Parts: sequence; structure tokens; C-alpha cells
Amino acid sequence: MNKFAILALGALFLGLAACSPKTDEGGTTGDEPTTTSSTEGGTSTEGENQVATLSYASDIEPIIKANCMQCHVGDGAKEGFDVSSFESFAKGTSHGAVYTAGDTSGSLLVKVINGDGAKQMPPGKKMSDEDIAKITSWVEQGANP
Repeated sequence: MNKFAILALGALFLGLAACSPKTDEGGTTGDEPTTTSSTEGGTSTEGENQVATLSYASDIEPIIKANCMQCHVGDGAKEGFDVSSFESFAKGTSHGAVYTAGDTSGSLLVKVINGDGAKQMPPGKKMSDEDIAKITSWVEQGANP
């Protein structure tokens, strides 16, 4: 084998060794997320930017019940938008979906609760900034059931 081939193999080996994950005494690489239970029912990843994973059932449904069920429930739901279950909420209105998981800028739901749409929802009173932030984060995180 010539010197060039030996040098190339050595460089490849060193490159692979540098890219391989280092393990700690417990056998983990440190890259694995560690989850803990949140006080609000979701889970979170430990680290500097700890953000709770929101779910519809524990975090969003109480907001929807308090602000939307007066007009959007059952067969007579305005705009055909029934919020009585996650499944019906996820179907959207008679005109289509009200949110796109992961896309807050394209979600009608986020626009109307912020007053950025043709209508402000709920009509006559704005949701609290905390509730708006929670719904926005939920959509951004992928709208988990």
C-alpha cells in the first residue's frame, strides 16, 4: 500500500472518530433528550431552553371550552366549526382547516385569536395573551392531540 493510501485511510479514521458520539459513564451520548413531566400535563425537554410540549386535551381544550363553545358546538355550530372534540376541531370549518400543524403564520386560528384576520375571535372580547401564546405554541409544536 502506498503512503498516500495509508494517509487517506488514517485521515478517514480520524474523521470518523471525531464524529462519533462520546458516551458518559452511563453509556449515553448526552444527545438523547431527557423528558420530565410538566405541571400542566405535557412533557418537556431538559436544557437551557426548556419548553413544555402542549397537548390539545390538557392545555388547549380548556381554553377552547371557555372561549368558543358558546357559538361553535354541534350541528348548529357557526361556520360549521364544531369544537366539541379534538376530532371535530381538527376537521375545521365548512370552508376548510383552521390551522396547519407547525405553521402559525398560515393558520387561520392563530390569525383570528390575534385579531389579524377578517374577524376577531371570540367576538367582543380578546383572549388573554397567555391563552393566545399557548394556542400559538401548540400549533407551532405540531398541534398534538
